[in-house]
Formats: sequence, C-alpha cells, structure tokens
Amino acid sequence: MKNLNEFRELLSEIIEDEISLPKNVIQKLKNIFKEIEEMENIDQSINNAKDTLALISEDPNIDSFSRTQLWNLSSMLEE
Repeated sequence: MKNLNEFRELLSEIIEDEISLPKNVIQKLKNIFKEIEEMENIDQSINNAKDTLALISEDPNIDSFSRTQLWNLSSMLEE
C-alpha cells in the first residue's frame, strides 16, 4: 500500500512539527499514527483516521497551512 506509507510519512512530519499545532491536535494525530501502525482492522483504522482528521481540520486554532496538510492526509486515505 504505497499511499498508506506516504500517509505515515506525512503524518510523522506533521507530528514532528509540534510548534504549529495545538497540543490536543498533536495528541489526536499521534493516536491516528498508533492505530494505523497497529492496524488490527485496516478498514476500521482508516475510517477512524478519516473521521478524526475531519474533526481536527475544523479546529479554529489551526493555521491554514496545517489545515491543508490535514486535508492532504485525508485525501491520501480516500484513494
């Protein structure tokens, strides 16, 4: 799954750039990363990740660049 590997890489980069995102958002992203890594049920993990990303992207405390990155993550999961 090429897209899933790219998803992990981008997610990891976003998590490492903790300065631009609120702590609660970083924690949610870390939870997504952990669930994708464990991947007991791939479909459920991907759906949970999409739902969480949708909620996070609506946070008014996120800057537009970070919001765009989150949308990119969500798009990767759609493919």
